[in-house]
Amino acid sequence: MAKTPELRRGERRALLVLAVLAVVLAFAAIPRLIAGTLLALAPGVHSDGLYPQPEEWAATEEFLARAEAWQASTEIGRYRALVRHLAKAPDERAGLEKLLAQAPLLPEQWLWLGQILARTDPAQAIAAWRMSVYNARVYPSIMESRLDLGLELKPEMGAEDQGLLDDQFRLSYVVRPAQVQQILAQQRNLIHRGYFARVVKNLSDADMDAIMRIHVLH
Repeated sequence: MAKTPELRRGERRALLVLAVLAVVLAFAAIPRLIAGTLLALAPGVHSDGLYPQPEEWAATEEFLARAEAWQASTEIGRYRALVRHLAKAPDERAGLEKLLAQAPLLPEQWLWLGQILARTDPAQAIAAWRMSVYNARVYPSIMESRLDLGLELKPEMGAEDQGLLDDQFRLSYVVRPAQVQQILAQQRNLIHRGYFARVVKNLSDADMDAIMRIHVLH
């Protein structure tokens, strides 16, 4: 049996350095892993498109605060801001729920209504587009069409609706990047490439991991 050659002093030192580096990197990844898991497990974080419900707000905020304590990220910050916005806007939410109860359209039906109204009544088109997003934040079969309509209506949108459009682009960019590029390649959307770059440039690896983890766990 061949005798294993002894390591030289320099080789032993190099292996020791590599081992220490591996341990350091492993420990450095722990906060990010814990934060991402807490975000994905937060009661109000849904991959099926639902926004945090009133009964989930407190628990969701607790999970997100713990996640942010481990490692802050853009995605965690966005969800915390969303929960705070919903909690401060009970009248808006009550009106939304009343409208849904009276006319429980599916996300694609709200989108279709928005497309019809886009040229004649942009304000109502934006309202219909918003309902499509509220009704299903993630809805693969219409994500591209919803982004396309959102870009068409973007000049007429207020800050809240532009925030929803930003969120839709970030989600789609992580989950369906090829489709997003196809939308931006259309002639009428070339002017929005700068906007798109600004929206996604701050997406960190932690943000993208968190988005994908949400889809896996839910």
